[in-house]
Amino acid sequence: MLMILKKVLYVFLTLGINLYICSYLMSKVSARVESRRGYAASRFGSITYPYFKTIKYLSKQSSINLWDALLFLFSILLWAVIPINASILILDFNSGFVVSILFYLAVLAMHVLAARSRYKWMPDHIFREAATIASLFLPVLISLISVIMINNTMNLKELVNQQYDYWNIVYQPLGFLVVFIVAVLQVKVWGLTRKNVTLYGRKIEKEGNGLPRALSRFSKYMLLFYIIALMSIFYWGGWLDLYFIDGNLLLILKFYVMFMLVILIEKAIPEIDSYKYIVDINWKFLVPVSVFNFLLTLIFLIVRKVYGLI
Repeated sequence: MLMILKKVLYVFLTLGINLYICSYLMSKVSARVESRRGYAASRFGSITYPYFKTIKYLSKQSSINLWDALLFLFSILLWAVIPINASILILDFNSGFVVSILFYLAVLAMHVLAARSRYKWMPDHIFREAATIASLFLPVLISLISVIMINNTMNLKELVNQQYDYWNIVYQPLGFLVVFIVAVLQVKVWGLTRKNVTLYGRKIEKEGNGLPRALSRFSKYMLLFYIIALMSIFYWGGWLDLYFIDGNLLLILKFYVMFMLVILIEKAIPEIDSYKYIVDINWKFLVPVSVFNFLLTLIFLIVRKVYGLI
């Protein structure tokens, strides 16, 4: 029991520290790209910006409902089945990947249920956002299933350990490209990098700046972290050592390199006015590419295991 509590504490600290750093990096990149000064009240190169932002959220008088609480709960439970490193995993399932998908979909559902407004169209807008994110996860799922077929396991720790010779990116570059594009589009749909309300005032978010808004933004970060964590685990060898480089240090480096690439590329893409463009990108490009990659993987496995030609 004590060991589980230690793991839970470690996961909370890891998420909290990385959330603070990523929030700072995202605000810094957004300010630079939009030629803004940034948050004037912060000091030390705006390193205190996430702290002041959190205080701003908590200072507003607002109440949370059951769905807001469940949104936070499922955003945390999502990390109960994702291994932080080789020794930190709260719940170890042979099909941990499937459980994580169920938590992922539950978080999206809670986003819709937690949306409340005196305006009828507010929940409709958030439903479209959540539905778009859910549809974008289809090509991700197909691409990750291709990796699972090669490694013959849905256990995330075993999947990492089987990459000791070659990382899966060597076998699945197309699949990784699909997942990476989805991560960029996910940030675009959620509007995580949006700071200038003059430029992007037509976008609608949860009303107010209180705790419910903070929980909504927190869960969006967790969904982004989840996609990046899957990319690291499925394609980049997770926490495995690389020559003389420690695996845990390398895991941190992989996470932040992919995070920064996602943010920089997302900021380089013009604002998308209609969900129709996201849907077209998904069904006309991402899904066909992921299906093509799946068929290539299937043919490779048949040729290798049935006919022994590879």
